[in-house]
Amino acid sequence: MTLDEAIQRLEDMRASIPDNGVYDELTAIIRLITPDEGWPQECREERCSYFTHYLRYGPPDLPHAAYHAAERECDEAQKQYEEYCSAEDAFPGVTVTATKERLARRVLRLEKEVRA
Repeated sequence: MTLDEAIQRLEDMRASIPDNGVYDELTAIIRLITPDEGWPQECREERCSYFTHYLRYGPPDLPHAAYHAAERECDEAQKQYEEYCSAEDAFPGVTVTATKERLARRVLRLEKEVRA
């Protein structure tokens, strides 16, 4: 259920809710537990990679927002590793193995975290 749908459902029930601040309290709770309207459309509609990929492989170790942050960090680490390997290929014989291994470990850790 989207935030708009939840608010509309609550609005439909408003006549049966006593006017002692309960309606406003329920609206505030719904806004707290429903993804922020500032989120991308695919997140609000549960079509993002958190729902279509991450949750398919087991219960979440990361909440939605933390997953997307880790996903971005993983993408950046993969890009850095690929750039490092490309640069290494451009200069044969010049390697910094410790850096390559450190980058590879970081990529593997992040891929495991986001279940890539």
